[in-house]
Amino acid sequence: MARPTLFTNRKFRRFCSILDSKAAALGHLEWLWASAYTSGNPVVGDETDVETAAEWTGERGRLCAALAECGFLDEKDGVYTIHDLWDHAPDYVRRRRAREDERHAKGRRLTGQRQVTDRSMVKTPTPTPTPTPTPEKTKTPNEPPLGIPVPVEPDFILTSGNGRKPGKPLAEWAKLFDEWWPSYPKRVAKADARNAWAKKCPPTTQEIQTRLAKIQQRLAWYRSHDWSEWAPDKIPYPATWLTREEFQ
Repeated sequence: MARPTLFTNRKFRRFCSILDSKAAALGHLEWLWASAYTSGNPVVGDETDVETAAEWTGERGRLCAALAECGFLDEKDGVYTIHDLWDHAPDYVRRRRAREDERHAKGRRLTGQRQVTDRSMVKTPTPTPTPTPTPEKTKTPNEPPLGIPVPVEPDFILTSGNGRKPGKPLAEWAKLFDEWWPSYPKRVAKADARNAWAKKCPPTTQEIQTRLAKIQQRLAWYRSHDWSEWAPDKIPYPATWLTREEFQ
């Protein structure tokens, strides 16, 4: 970008008079300087390079000659250099050049820095640890002899769901689960369903048959209404249904 003092500069006013247009003169200078700012190099090249960088489409050689005549270009052996580029360049261009000069002074170009960074990012493979052999288990005196099956703990622990200790109502209620189970259309996750059934246990023995009748009535209603048109996979799990419904 041109400095404000450019418009009163003697060289610029002369350049405008040669091109007979202040706007054209400013535009071609801006294009020329922008190419040098991008490359970071004041050396433009020969006559064709100068006029290409300045976006000149007029008579070949005219613009380059005018720039050299007005002092915007220095020529040596047919190679043109922008006059005092770094003295008039914007701050960001000069800072970038200073960084480049610092790299050259240290003997490390940008490519070299990238190579160093890439090498530092390469991870050394971690050696695979040697597995430690598992010591052979020693048989304890309390273990049963080989060949005798070990008793398996049941996967269902009878609970009342409200903190009551298992008693007569809960025991009788648990037996009724096996009678109710075949009537449910989707018989999956039986252990979960058994636990949900136990949580519906009434507080007294006298209420067991009443509660069971309500569950059967509700189930019969679902089977004859909603579930009659549902796909089997849409019917809820028995534990889900028991937990969700109220049979007070």
